[in-house]
Amino acid sequence: MLPESPEYVIALLNSSAYSYEVTEIDLRETHISYVHIAGDYVFKTKKAVNFGFVNQMSLESRKFFCDQEVVLNSRLAPSIYLGVVPVVRLNGGQIVVDPPPNESQGAETLEWAVKMRRLPEEATLASVLKTGGENVDTLAERLAMRLFEFHKTCEEVEADVEFAGPKKVKEWWDRELIEVADFIDFTLPRETYERLLTSVEKMLQVHESVLLQRLETGLVVEGHGDLHCDHVYLLDSFSELASGRSDGIVIVDGIEFNDWFQFRYLDVGYELAFLAMDMTALGYESLANELVGRYIIATGDQTLSVVQPLHRMFRAFIRGKIASITAQDSGLSKDARKKLEIEASSYFSLAVGYVPELSQPMSVVMCGVSGSGKSLISATLASKYGFAWLNSDAIRKEMFGVAVGEELSPSKYSDDISQQVYEKMVEKAQLFISYGQSVVLDATHLTHAQRMNSMAIAIQLGASSTLVAIDIDAELAEDRVVNRMNKVGNISDATSNVLKKQLKQYQIPSADELSNGIVIDANLQLAEQTALISKHIESIHQSSE
Repeated sequence: MLPESPEYVIALLNSSAYSYEVTEIDLRETHISYVHIAGDYVFKTKKAVNFGFVNQMSLESRKFFCDQEVVLNSRLAPSIYLGVVPVVRLNGGQIVVDPPPNESQGAETLEWAVKMRRLPEEATLASVLKTGGENVDTLAERLAMRLFEFHKTCEEVEADVEFAGPKKVKEWWDRELIEVADFIDFTLPRETYERLLTSVEKMLQVHESVLLQRLETGLVVEGHGDLHCDHVYLLDSFSELASGRSDGIVIVDGIEFNDWFQFRYLDVGYELAFLAMDMTALGYESLANELVGRYIIATGDQTLSVVQPLHRMFRAFIRGKIASITAQDSGLSKDARKKLEIEASSYFSLAVGYVPELSQPMSVVMCGVSGSGKSLISATLASKYGFAWLNSDAIRKEMFGVAVGEELSPSKYSDDISQQVYEKMVEKAQLFISYGQSVVLDATHLTHAQRMNSMAIAIQLGASSTLVAIDIDAELAEDRVVNRMNKVGNISDATSNVLKKQLKQYQIPSADELSNGIVIDANLQLAEQTALISKHIESIHQSSE
C-alpha cells in the first residue's frame, strides 16, 4: 500500500472499523481496486482511476460499478455477493464500513464497497490443480456443464458487426500488438513478436467468415469476461458457501467496469479459451482440451474449436502484456520484478505456441459405434488443433431445427435421412477444407463405403485424410450408452436397440483403410487416446511436407 492511499483504506485496517469481531485484516490491491479481507467477509472498493478502458473517478461512478459488480456476479455466485455497503465517517470522526443503521445517522459517505463472503483460497481451481486436489479427473466435465448452463442464460449480443464483428477483433489485435512494442527484446523476444504479427494476420483472414457467423448466430454474449483459474472456486468441502449447487462450483470477479467488446461481451469460445489457456499455463493442457471438448459436445457448436488457437493466443498474449507492465513498477523488489519478467516471457511463449503447426488442411474421419467415446475424443482433438468439429448428431438436429439437447423421433434416424446427414457432413467438410481449414468428421462410419466417401473429399481437394477407429467391446459400449441417456450434455439419442443394430451393420476397417489410419482402444484414458492420435496426425503432417 502506497502512502497516498485514501484515508479510509488505512482506517479499514483497524478492527474497530467493523461491526463484528475481527482478529486479522489483510489488504490487497489491484490496479483498480482495494480489497480488505476481514474475518469471514471481504470488502472491495474501487480506486479513483481513469485508464481509458475504465473510468471510476467520481464517487457516483464507483457506486454504479459496485452495484453492477453485485448484479453481474450474482449470476455465478449468488450467495457470495451480499450487496453494496457504505464506508462512512461517523459524527465522532471514526471511519467504519457497513455500520448498523442506528449508528450511521448523519454520517458522511466516503466510499462504497462490495460486501462478499470470504472464500477459502485453497479452494480456487488454481490451488486445486497445483496441489492435485480431489476430483481432478471429473473437473473438465463439471466445469464444462457449469459454463454451458451459464451461457444459456446470458444475454446475446445483437449481431452488430460494428460492435463485435471480425473488424473489431482485428482492431483489438492491432492495438495490443502496438502496446507491447516497449517490451520487445525485454520480455518479448523479437522473433516471437514477428511470428505472432504474421500468424495473427493470417488467422484473422482465414477465420473472418467463422467469426461473423458466430456473431450472427448468437454466440457472442454478455459473459463473465475474466475467467481464469483464480476466479473459479471448487467448494465441495464448503457446502455452506456453495450457493446450494450440487457441483460446488462458484465463479467470482466477472468484469463490471467496461462494456466494450472483448471484455464481458465476448464469444463464448473466447471465454472458454481464457480458462483453457490458464489451465495450460499451470501444466494441465490435456484437461484444458477436454474442458473445451465437453463444452463443444454439450452445445453442438461446430466452429468453437476453429477459433480456439486464436482465442487462446490472445488471452496468453494479454497476460504477458500485463505481467510486463507490472514488472516496470519502480516500487517492486528485484526478486519480484524478475518473477514477473519470467511470467511475462512464459505467457508470450505460450501465445506463440498456439500458432497452428499444420500448414496444410487435413480431415480426420472418426469411426466407431455409439458409446465408443469418439465424440469426446474428436471434440477434444478439435479443441487442441483448431479443427472444425463436424458431428453427425449435431448436423441431424440442425437439419430438423431441433436443439442439441432435445431428442429426435426414431423416424429421423431412417437410412435415407442418415444418408442425407452424411452428405451434409461431407458438404460442410468440403467447404472448410477449400478455405484451408482442417476438419474432424465425427460419425459412426459403420461401412467401408461411408468411410471411403468421407475420406475421399479431402484427397480430392489436395488435403490429407486419416481414419481413426475406436475399438470397443459390445458390453462396455452398451454400459456407456445406457449411462449417458437423459444426461445433461449428451448429444446422442442412441439407445441399446440402436447400438445392437449398429453392431450388426459394423464393417471392421480393412488393412487398406488403416494403411494411413490408427486404431484406438476405448479402454484407454482420454489423455492417452488423444496423445496417440496427436502423434499420428503430426507424423502424417511431417510426411506430407
